[in-house]
Amino acid sequence: MNRILLISLILFSPFVMNGRDSPGDKFLSANHPDLSPLPVMFYQIADAVDYGDAPLSYGSADHGIDGAHYLGSQPDADEANQPSSDADADDLNGFDDEDGVTFPEMYPGARVTISIKVTGLAYLNVWVDWNGDGDFGDSGERIVSNSLRNTGTANISVTVPVNAIVSRPTFARFRFGPNSTTKPTYGSSGSATFGEVEDYQIKISCVPPEPPAVGEITQPDSEVSTGSVTLNGLPEAGTWTLTRYPGGIITTGTGISTTVPGLVEGTYNFTVANSLGCNSDLSSDIVINPQPTTPAAPVPGTVTNPTCEVPTGSVVLDGLPSEGLWTLTRLPGSIKSTGTGTSTNVSGLGQGTYNFTVANAGGCISLVSSDVVIGLDPGPNPTIIITNPAPVCSPSTVDLTDAEITRGSTADLIYSYWTDAVASRPFATPTQATNGTYYIKGTTISGCYDIKPVIVSVYQNPTAYAGPDMVLEYIFYTTLQADEPGINLTGNWSLIKGSGQFADPGDAKTTVSNLAVGENILSWAVTNGVCRPSIDYVSITVLDLVIPTLITPDMNGKNDYFVIKGIETLGKTSLIVCDRRGAVVYESKDYDNKWFGFDYNGNPLPDDTYFFLIKRENGKSLKGYLVIRR
Repeated sequence: MNRILLISLILFSPFVMNGRDSPGDKFLSANHPDLSPLPVMFYQIADAVDYGDAPLSYGSADHGIDGAHYLGSQPDADEANQPSSDADADDLNGFDDEDGVTFPEMYPGARVTISIKVTGLAYLNVWVDWNGDGDFGDSGERIVSNSLRNTGTANISVTVPVNAIVSRPTFARFRFGPNSTTKPTYGSSGSATFGEVEDYQIKISCVPPEPPAVGEITQPDSEVSTGSVTLNGLPEAGTWTLTRYPGGIITTGTGISTTVPGLVEGTYNFTVANSLGCNSDLSSDIVINPQPTTPAAPVPGTVTNPTCEVPTGSVVLDGLPSEGLWTLTRLPGSIKSTGTGTSTNVSGLGQGTYNFTVANAGGCISLVSSDVVIGLDPGPNPTIIITNPAPVCSPSTVDLTDAEITRGSTADLIYSYWTDAVASRPFATPTQATNGTYYIKGTTISGCYDIKPVIVSVYQNPTAYAGPDMVLEYIFYTTLQADEPGINLTGNWSLIKGSGQFADPGDAKTTVSNLAVGENILSWAVTNGVCRPSIDYVSITVLDLVIPTLITPDMNGKNDYFVIKGIETLGKTSLIVCDRRGAVVYESKDYDNKWFGFDYNGNPLPDDTYFFLIKRENGKSLKGYLVIRR
């Protein structure tokens, strides 16, 4: 039945002055005590009521429509409470006015923001039936209580309880109007004097579990035709449901791990659903191999027995599995080794009898091979220790059979003597070995041997040459000219007569200094440490300085100049000449043997006896007398 609506516009002052009600507040209190002292502008629509439409168990909730306070777009009026299983009866009656709330996707434990479009200044109250038990009375299900909101979008942040119902619908109620504690009071149900109620069917999304984690895979073997896999990371709480693909075979259980047996050859994947019915993604592939076949027994091939060099034997085994990794077991001892290919060489076998089995990649084990017999170890090789004999002087020889040469070698060896390292050329006279390198072979009674070189040194008698004799004019040092001593020889200078100091007595070309005036005899001895030394001698005669006592400067080419023989050995030399009175008549700071009896002015000095002083740079001064006779 159509109703006539009376619409009145009432404007209230939004001010409160000095803690006292404004005239508008008094009017609001008198006419709408459930909203007072809230300043508001609204339309009052007579007999127009908005009802919720959640299922009946949530109770009836209604608001008088005033046209100024509502959620979303303009609400429409309802004739009575209209509960429905999907909370959509109001949506189907009149126009769909339940459009004020926007829900995000919600998961248990998530912090979400619900957006609510409001018009007017009023109080917002919100309830969510988190556990889906058909009411809003449980703890935490009233998520907004008397929150004063003005025109715009109200963003409400709320944490979805971790135990919230998932995977099936539940309901939420939003009421926008007067303060619910102001008379007449109301809760999730009941009547309010103005505003709007909107009910929503919501669904909290399920948080899917992680895919099962593939653990140990057991493959079929020669005795068991199927394999198995251990799946880890299953839901901790409640009963889970495991689905196997292909085939869609379902099993249930509890705990974080399970083993799935009976898997024939093929590739498998699994999903798991938790107790809330949330399904995981597929697991990674699980590949089950075909059941392996039993391999044939290994076939012994070439057997190598121990030798003097290698104390163990070996055997080649053929007929091994051609595909995959095989495991070989040696008996006795159950010593295992792995490899690939149809053949292998087993080494390190001591004396004894052996057998072998082989397991293929599938773990199937063959029968035992035939016997493999390894002979006695003849070794080890002996060790020869050689001490080279002391050198001898020619024409002496060395006896290589002397026990001192092989002392310290392996005991009880049979010795033979050779001229080459492989013992192919015998040495016929080992007791009379001359200079050279020989080889001694020591052999055990089992035929093992060692060969080592021995060096024989036979020295020739040395020959010494001390160099040519020398005559030096007032020079007291020289370089000696002896022959070098040669390989394995040493030389040594010694003073036999006179004086002398050697820079290096062992150097054939050394310098000798501090020689004496007259004859100096030096010896040069050369030795090899074995033969008697060879000695040679050199004579070095040092002539004294010659200073004349008479010159006859008549320039006839004879005895004209005052010539000092050996002056070149004196370094820079000065000459001073004085007469009988001691007066200096001539002086030269660097005399050159060219003075012939003249004074400073170049005038000839008269015949007489004069005195001279020679000052040399590298030695003491010399003085004497000189007669000038023309």
